[in-house]
Amino acid sequence: MLDALDVGVVVLDQQRQIRHWNAWMARASGLPPETVVARRFDTVFPPCGNTRLREAIEQALALGVPTTLTETLNGEVFPLRCPDGRKLRHNVLVSRYEDSSGPCCLIQVHDITARRAAETALRRSEDHYRHTVELNPQVPWTADAQGLIETFSKRWLTLTGQSPEEPLGDGWARVIHPEDLPAMLQAWTASVQTGAPYDTAHRVRLTDGSFRWMRSRAVPRRDGTGTILRWYGTTEDIHDRKLAEEASRRSEQRLRRAMETQTVGVIFFDPAGTIKEANTAFLTFSGFSREDVAAGRLN
Repeated sequence: MLDALDVGVVVLDQQRQIRHWNAWMARASGLPPETVVARRFDTVFPPCGNTRLREAIEQALALGVPTTLTETLNGEVFPLRCPDGRKLRHNVLVSRYEDSSGPCCLIQVHDITARRAAETALRRSEDHYRHTVELNPQVPWTADAQGLIETFSKRWLTLTGQSPEEPLGDGWARVIHPEDLPAMLQAWTASVQTGAPYDTAHRVRLTDGSFRWMRSRAVPRRDGTGTILRWYGTTEDIHDRKLAEEASRRSEQRLRRAMETQTVGVIFFDPAGTIKEANTAFLTFSGFSREDVAAGRLN
């Protein structure tokens, strides 16, 4: 039964002689059972491994006290081999073992190399994801199926000065411009109720009290039945773009007002030579309507 275990197994009798050396230990150490069985343990691994192992063996045989040696490396307890030269990590459990011949010391060697490698890879992946989120110029966020915010990136906290708990639920609304909040809540409520993508522009109060234009968007994640599980969203800074659009709109309005106050006819052509717009003075003396201009009926 001991050979069936996917761990290294060594059994020592009261005289510290090796009574059992399973196939796992033979593969890991390169020592077949016939070369070590009936030999004292400290002659195979002088001086009986390290001090921690020697003490653990004595405690197990004399007192029946089990000991776990955590995160040992190959060479610290046993000179275990790895074909590619990697260092193997092990947890070693030393305990009292009773069989037909009496009390023995049972040593179990659990290889945790792959598990530790997986944990390291997971930590690196999580660290990569964390930096991707924290260094993203956008603000990633998630909400539950009812539309209550569950997570925000630290960038939101830096921008708004809110504490980590404040944006959760509907706390984010406290830093939205009062003029934008009603429409924003209406759009968010409609998306949560219908599952339609969310997309709205709004202003956010920053730590210095000023407001900047942002654009928040979100889409739902659904299960196999179509039920919404969670919302994934981003909030991005569109302040400069919004100001540029407003400046362009104001410039266009000023031009239109100036055109309409002219007493002479003014018409505008596109690059292809088609009349696109005309002022009131032109329409008055030409007899055409704005509909004619829009439809290109000026012949």
